[in-house]
Amino acid sequence: MSQYESRSIYATSPILKAFKLSAKKSVTLPAALPAMEQGHLDEMKKMSAADFDKHYIGMMVTDHGKTVDLFKAGSKNTDTDVSGFAMKTLPTIEGHYKKATEIQSSLK
Repeated sequence: MSQYESRSIYATSPILKAFKLSAKKSVTLPAALPAMEQGHLDEMKKMSAADFDKHYIGMMVTDHGKTVDLFKAGSKNTDTDVSGFAMKTLPTIEGHYKKATEIQSSLK
């Protein structure tokens, strides 16, 4: 799990480009987690290590799957900045999704 987490953290560095793109496109990003998400994190703090790992990787599989779908749609956007960013970033996200599903299978 820790290798996956480290890999995900380092691989999100290209996502910093998304912040620049959002600024260029005048998109306002949230400053904090929504209350529901914060509550979810608070609940996770109470989990045993094994339960946490299973829950966390389940979240990663779900979230990365949704993100893959969003980036596939974004790659077809008529705005070339958006579609270019999506196409360039999609392989990384797909790799994270694949690795997360492999880890999830190994934890069952």
